[in-house]
Amino acid sequence: TVPSGLNGAKFIKKFQNYCFLANVKVNYVKYPSRFYWSAIKDIGTWDDADFIEVSPDDGEEITGFKTLGANLIVYKTQSIYSVSFTGDANVPFIVQKCDSHVGCVAPYSLQEVMNGHIFLAYDGIYYFDGNNSYKMSDKLNSLLNNYQKSRFPYAISMYQKNKNRYWLGISSASLTINDKVITYDSTSNAFGIYHNVYPSAMGIFLVGGVDERPYFFDYNGYCYWADNS
Repeated sequence: TVPSGLNGAKFIKKFQNYCFLANVKVNYVKYPSRFYWSAIKDIGTWDDADFIEVSPDDGEEITGFKTLGANLIVYKTQSIYSVSFTGDANVPFIVQKCDSHVGCVAPYSLQEVMNGHIFLAYDGIYYFDGNNSYKMSDKLNSLLNNYQKSRFPYAISMYQKNKNRYWLGISSASLTINDKVITYDSTSNAFGIYHNVYPSAMGIFLVGGVDERPYFFDYNGYCYWADNS
C-alpha cells in the first residue's frame, strides 16, 4: 500500500529501515517538497500523517536522496537538507538546512564519491561533504555558461571508483540531447571532455567481479566502452 490518495512519487529511498517517497502527488495535487516514510521494516504500512514538508518555499523541488554517514541528504533544486534519525517513535526524523545557495538540478547527476557527493547545479559542478558545498568546475565556467540551462535536469552521470572518476553527460547550447561528456578525476583534480559522443545513459559494469568498466549508451541503442577508444 501507499499513503491515501498518493498518485505518484519521483523518488524512493531506504533509510534506517524505513521506506521514503519524495516529491509526491496526492489526489493529483503536486507536493514537490514533501516526503513520506513507511512504518519501520514494513513498506506495506503507511500513516498518512507521517510526512515532512522540506521548506516548500526554499529550493523549488526535491531532486534526490543520498545517504552520507549516518544522515540522509535531501537535495532540492537550489538547496540541501540533512535528515537525521532520532530513534523516537513519535518524531523519528529531524530535518536541518545545510545550504540554501546551491542544490542539485539534475537527479541523475548525483553520485556518491569517496566522503561526499558530487552533482550538477545551475552554475556548475559541486562537491558536498556533509556540511558545506564546494564548486569544483571554475575551470569550466566558460564552457558550462554556453550550455543549455534548460537541459541541465536531463544530465546523466556515473562514478568509476577504481579511478575516482566522475562522468557527466550534458547538452551543449545547440542540441536537445546530451552531446558532451565531462570527466572529473578527484585524484588529480583534473577535468576532461569527450566530444562527438551522445550518451542517453551510462553504467558501470564489473568484469570478473573486480574491474570497473564504464559504458555509454547512445540514442540509437549503441553501447560504447567509455574509457577505451
